[in-house]
Amino acid sequence: RQLKQSIMDIVNILTQETAQLMLLEAADQRKLQVAISEVKTKGILTNAEVRAFAECGFPIIPILANVLKEDPQGVIAHIRKGEVTYSDFCSVIAIFAQDIKFRSQRR
Repeated sequence: RQLKQSIMDIVNILTQETAQLMLLEAADQRKLQVAISEVKTKGILTNAEVRAFAECGFPIIPILANVLKEDPQGVIAHIRKGEVTYSDFCSVIAIFAQDIKFRSQRR
């Protein structure tokens, strides 16, 4: 239980830092925190959370497509079937956060 909380804390920190680097408004940052909480509670990623992240500029579908070596429609099918877990979602956030940090350091 404590490890799961620690992972959620890390995901929240990564998301918050990434959102700040992307210059997102506070309301969008709160939207992302709510979406993270929803994914954790459900244990899976759903269309609602994908939409929330996409509206804030987080490319969840393209990253999953790259990782899974599938086209975006295949990824969407996995999401609809409830096959993308919280753990998978955490990996996507980590990949995107790393990319944004790398790009910000190169400026």
